Amino acid sequence: LMAHFSGDTKLISVFNNGWDPHEVTAHAIFGECDGHDDPRRDIGKTVNYAVGYGAEAKTLAKTLCLAGFPTTQAEAKGYQEAVAAFYPKLYRWMNAVIWQAKETHYIETIGGHRRRLVSSDTDDWTAKSYGERQAVNAVVQGSAADILRRVMLRVQEFEPTLTLIAQVHDELLWEYDPARPVSYTTINSLRAVCEAGHGFDLKVPLVFVPKVCESWSEK
Repeated sequence: LMAHFSGDTKLISVFNNGWDPHEVTAHAIFGECDGHDDPRRDIGKTVNYAVGYGAEAKTLAKTLCLAGFPTTQAEAKGYQEAVAAFYPKLYRWMNAVIWQAKETHYIETIGGHRRRLVSSDTDDWTAKSYGERQAVNAVVQGSAADILRRVMLRVQEFEPTLTLIAQVHDELLWEYDPARPVSYTTINSLRAVCEAGHGFDLKVPLVFVPKVCESWSEK
């Protein structure tokens, strides 16, 4: 969703071409990455999450150290600067979101929902700073929630034989009647609804990978 909102052409290309975003970030930082098992990909992944959560260099350095990658605050800042240079339009959008949050004291999701971050009359510098750091993440996570909510309602409409029993982040878990095995038609219908049934016009594809299990252990 950060690719959609920012309109960053490089980031959009990553998802439209099915590339690994963490490998791409590793390339942006180190100039190379030897695939999924390259430790530098793990660093790229951590940096990507840090960007989304508005983490500062100090927090990023601590997170990388805890993950087994000894990193100084200066090195962490360098990683962030490399990604900012690689995705300039993404960072311009992020800064615009933070500026708007400072001005209006709320953010708005793709579905039009507003989340108030910091009261306009507070003098608590810590609360204001936290709210600003959360602004971008609130837009992204709130919009993801908008999409998932619509998907859950649409699936209930198109596939009433499936019973939704859990939703965890971007995963949805339905229960089906063993006496009525899930058909390919149902799977294809489910995929279509989950990927496009939300009705939002996104610049990047949302990929839904269905899996049919016969027990909790398989799940």
